[in-house]
Amino acid sequence: MKKVLFLFMLIMLAFGIMACGGGKDSTSGGGTNGQGGRALNGDIAGEITVSCFETMMHQTLLEEAAHLFEEKYPGTKVNVETFSAMPEIKTAQQGEMSIAAIEMKDDPAARADYISKVNTALMSGSGADILATDVLPLYKFADNGQLVDLKALMEADSQFNLNDYRTNILDALTYKGGLWYMPLEYSFDYYTYDSTLIGRKEADFGTSSAFSTGQLVDLAVPQFDGSSKIFNMSSYTRGGGGGGSGMISGLYARMLREHYASLVDIEKREAHFIDGGFAQLLDVLKEYEQKGYVSEGISAQIDPDRILKGNNGLPQPTERFYFKPKNNANLQQEFTRNLGRRMNMMMSVGSAMGIEDDDLIAGIAADAQGQIPFTFQHGYAINSASKNQQTAWAFIKFLLSEEMQLSTALNAFFLPLHNEARAQKMELVMSGAFFGGGMGLPGGGGRMQGQGQMRTPGQGQPPGQGETPEQEQPSGQGQPIIQGEPPEQGQDQPTIPVQDLDQVQPSMERQSMELPELDEQMREALTQWQETTEQLSTQINTYTIHDSVIDDMINTEVQYFFDGVKTAQEVATTLQSKVELYLNE
Repeated sequence: MKKVLFLFMLIMLAFGIMACGGGKDSTSGGGTNGQGGRALNGDIAGEITVSCFETMMHQTLLEEAAHLFEEKYPGTKVNVETFSAMPEIKTAQQGEMSIAAIEMKDDPAARADYISKVNTALMSGSGADILATDVLPLYKFADNGQLVDLKALMEADSQFNLNDYRTNILDALTYKGGLWYMPLEYSFDYYTYDSTLIGRKEADFGTSSAFSTGQLVDLAVPQFDGSSKIFNMSSYTRGGGGGGSGMISGLYARMLREHYASLVDIEKREAHFIDGGFAQLLDVLKEYEQKGYVSEGISAQIDPDRILKGNNGLPQPTERFYFKPKNNANLQQEFTRNLGRRMNMMMSVGSAMGIEDDDLIAGIAADAQGQIPFTFQHGYAINSASKNQQTAWAFIKFLLSEEMQLSTALNAFFLPLHNEARAQKMELVMSGAFFGGGMGLPGGGGRMQGQGQMRTPGQGQPPGQGETPEQEQPSGQGQPIIQGEPPEQGQDQPTIPVQDLDQVQPSMERQSMELPELDEQMREALTQWQETTEQLSTQINTYTIHDSVIDDMINTEVQYFFDGVKTAQEVATTLQSKVELYLNE
């Protein structure tokens, strides 16, 4: 079998993973179980439909779950509806190796059409039984009494044990007294610091600490001399997007996420772009760039063809940075990089890979209010007009089961909500067995087989982006770009499965994952990784509700600022008017 290299280029909104949600006051409507509130422990039967927008993210997982659920509960039928176009796959040949670049394009118009379709169905008292949270403004549906309070379902179900799950995640999702959608997994960001540039005496670093970008800048500025930048990212990066002007990421996106809740008050339906400091945020960003705290912004389209032609190696980093923002997907390498098993995961363009040998964990990422947020990919709500809420809830419970939480159709680097599954998945990832049993593509893809090499976060460089080597480096957040290639001489590197391009497709076949024995050092690293993950996870206490329509407004308008067409104040004024009008529709 010929060797195959996969590059997954996942283009996302600047604010991070789209997982919109919301809620409704539990005293003012919304169904519970459609059966007078009695416990949901009866026979499971009937037909339900699950509706999602993002095809690549959801289709394989839901079809696999539907197949297994129907086997477990004869007499049930689960229909899966997805609406987005599958991404384009481009291929190229490098010697004996085939390369595939999967480009996920942003399509605001298609999202708007889908949201309108779902809204019309719900207003008429129909629609799918289960709705995915990927792009829908669920807070609006919940406020209108169109979603079921899942908290009530959990309390009424004697077979559901809340203690099996990370409850602070669910607590963070509570909105107006109810839980209106259920995440399957979660993700968080954290920071590392270079101990040669900034010492522990400068702050109380560690797994019990939390920092916003502004707090870290304040810590670094007294020692800043211009020889090392404070963050390993550009002030902003515009790229990708397919046919449009692309999306904005970089430090701007991180700062926007930190301030989002103060700019858009979903619960009160208020916009605060003028009085919430949005113009100041943009001006501060420019100040950071001018003072050399971060690299200058990058305005360049991401070209898959250029990536395919230019993937000729991963240079070693030569620069140091005070702080590096990372995602929990990077956390494993904090404990394995000195064990001869350094793994590299390339992320989105716009950030520089830096020397990491002296890096230590600074703390988890906080927002501007000091709250600790998380994101997720897969979340599901129940339509209060569903005629079969019992089966819909049973299906969501099945998605939460240890069996499905370990599905390889889920993103390998998101953390299962189920406690036992989370611990087991980390062990499977550490040993390589999770990937050997078949790997879920970063957006939720099919299984693959064969040989390859995985590079996990913090190392590596997608070529052909930006104008300098630093600007070409990937960032430590967002969706991973995973490569498979022959290991370098003398390196003991784990593998992921790959297969010929024409055979990459979803599979309903369940494959067992045998757990290889870990040596003493790797077992110790696993324990440290698991303990650190739990310590950081315990701090999570908020979820920032987004609206994809508002996100598109911000993303479009802010480009005028970065292009020099509008001032920060003009952009803030325009967004105030547009978002305020939308929230009050």
